[in-house]
Amino acid sequence: MRNIREIAWENGYQLPTNAETQRIASYNWFEKSKYVVKTDDNTYVFGDSKTGARYKVANGKLIEQHLGIVR
Repeated sequence: MRNIREIAWENGYQLPTNAETQRIASYNWFEKSKYVVKTDDNTYVFGDSKTGARYKVANGKLIEQHLGIVR
């Protein structure tokens, strides 16, 4: 089972250090359009609101992927 950071990295995202411990982790050093939300103990949603890209990870597996607008 992979962790959320490995899955995010494979899809072009580098998560902030507080991603696993905070309900909503903020991207202070990235564009404001990127986000990561912890929906329960083992489920995270991350993406980019500008492009509509959205990824859902549960129990270390990518279970949903929407690429949004590809530029």
